[in-house]
Amino acid sequence: MLKGLILSSPSTVLTEPFKGGTEFFIKSILQEANSHENIELDFYGGDNEIHEDFSSLHLPSPKYRLADRIHSESKAEKDFQIMNLCNGSLSQYDFLHFNTFNPWVYLYGSMLPNPSLTTLHIPPNKKQAKILKLFANSKENNKFITVSQHMKDLWEPVLKKNVDVILNGVDTSKWSYDSSSPRSHFTWSGRIVPEKGLDRILPIFKALSLELKIVGPISNDDYFNERVKPFLGNHIEYLGERTHSELIQLYKTTLATINPGVWREPFGYTTIESISSGVPVIGSSTAIPKEFHTTEGVHIIEDSVFESELSQLLLSFEGKPSKLISEGAEEFNLKNCADKYINRYITIAESMK
Repeated sequence: MLKGLILSSPSTVLTEPFKGGTEFFIKSILQEANSHENIELDFYGGDNEIHEDFSSLHLPSPKYRLADRIHSESKAEKDFQIMNLCNGSLSQYDFLHFNTFNPWVYLYGSMLPNPSLTTLHIPPNKKQAKILKLFANSKENNKFITVSQHMKDLWEPVLKKNVDVILNGVDTSKWSYDSSSPRSHFTWSGRIVPEKGLDRILPIFKALSLELKIVGPISNDDYFNERVKPFLGNHIEYLGERTHSELIQLYKTTLATINPGVWREPFGYTTIESISSGVPVIGSSTAIPKEFHTTEGVHIIEDSVFESELSQLLLSFEGKPSKLISEGAEEFNLKNCADKYINRYITIAESMK
């Protein structure tokens, strides 16, 4: 039996509705790995919930106040826990799996002797690039993995290390096609931030009087209040955050999912959830990763003409949800993804014996 630990940060919570795709990924891998007869995988993060599928590593709080003029008590306590975790003994673990954006986890984690994997979930920014270059140079027994070819192409020149690709996945059996429900609306799902491009499609749906359901956390209040809220009402409705079970029900009445993002999505859980449900996706060439460009049911519009082409497409949209679309999503099954990670866990753990 191999024992491993997923290292995230004290702000990572694995309860639904998930804050983002990284939290969903971590919980999915924990559940799948712990169903394997030769793997026991624990989690370190900020989750105080008790989960049936895995155990969480909890650290004691500091006995003294740590706040100063710069750091709040909450922030100081989180930084203390990371330092305490990585300076302590994790010798009970055969391998570590880093999944975090917190620079302190990498700074202290680079000193841990355990062999490790690091999954890169977002494109390199200045802060992440700096800390991960240091991490890559100081932790020789670490292997990097990312979630798409596009991400690999971005990270390899930064790290000057080989970066493998393992595509993310979902449990496609849960997101199955339902032929019995009437379809009445389009759906937009994701974090409500400028780069997701929701404001690009709102004037179009208002002008065409088409029904649009919006789902996801408001991650930028100013953007929501100024660019989204004025369009709500009549045919356009904000449903708030939804659990995966609630999203599954929403897709049963969805005609198509719209993905108008203006940044290069690392992977795109919304796309895979939609096609797994048999629901077509209409997306910009920027937002839809190339891995999906030839997938059944995915309609790509060049970003430079997205708004005008979307208007024309919606007026005569003939795409229909179908079982054929959902069958095409099988290559993105969670089991395929988890099996590849489990094989990596076994390889890096046994390489140290």
